[in-house]
Amino acid sequence: MKVSDPPPLQKVQINFDTSIDSPESYYLLGSCIQNINEILVNEHFENRYFPRFEWFKDHVRAESILNFGCSRRESLALMWHFGAKISIGIDKKPEKISDANRLVNLIKAVNNLHLPNLIYEIEKIIKITLPNLCSNGQISKAELDKLIIRYDQYLGELNIWTEKYLPADIRDLRLPKYHKVNISDVLELDDQFDLIYGRCVLYIAEEDGDDIYAAARNLASVLKPVSGRLVIVEPILYKGKTLDFVQPFLDVGMEQVMDTSNNELGGNEINNQEGDKTSELKGYIFRKPLI
Repeated sequence: MKVSDPPPLQKVQINFDTSIDSPESYYLLGSCIQNINEILVNEHFENRYFPRFEWFKDHVRAESILNFGCSRRESLALMWHFGAKISIGIDKKPEKISDANRLVNLIKAVNNLHLPNLIYEIEKIIKITLPNLCSNGQISKAELDKLIIRYDQYLGELNIWTEKYLPADIRDLRLPKYHKVNISDVLELDDQFDLIYGRCVLYIAEEDGDDIYAAARNLASVLKPVSGRLVIVEPILYKGKTLDFVQPFLDVGMEQVMDTSNNELGGNEINNQEGDKTSELKGYIFRKPLI
């Protein structure tokens, strides 16, 4: 049975008073669950993003976070990992800001669906709907077995995700906010942040012609003195050129706290765009002294 791509979750309307008794409504609800599973659970947070923060977590106490060069999930992962009250994601590319906002809307939509009812509907799919579809000849026995296993996994993961990340009251749900900003321009942000984080951003900014010294100065201006930490992760070599992103921050008055090598950064390397060559990453932590 061929299934078309599901619509965006924020546009999906599910009437929980109506029994799910057709392949169409079954796949509609299934698309919601699949979106939750693929975007929010372990694969993208605990297995991908959280390990990237391990090397510096003991150096940071963060109630407020600025994530520059933000990806769709990174600002949210930082917020949940450190238990921050405020997380701001900035990027110069409007499409990245739009993509990140779609994730925020998706989470709000999932929470507004009232998860106990959603979980009940998943259980009904497993116990009633799938066997009925099979007995009516709408799906095969082999499909039935695979789908029951898959939806059982969704149910378990949804329960884990709900317990870990979602508050009982949606008004307490903490989500990032995003702004289109170029870090080489003046950062018109009211907050001073406990943690400023960027991963594999500066080398691209430099290649794009952005002023890295201006970026260092701007980021330093919104970091809390003494207690705040600025964390960057960058390649040490790119297109045959050795990169140095430490000096710009030292030149604007920052102090280097520590650095670490590739094997502590989540194991990632970047494609050096020179055949199959890659460059190891290096992480750095800076603080701003009290002037």
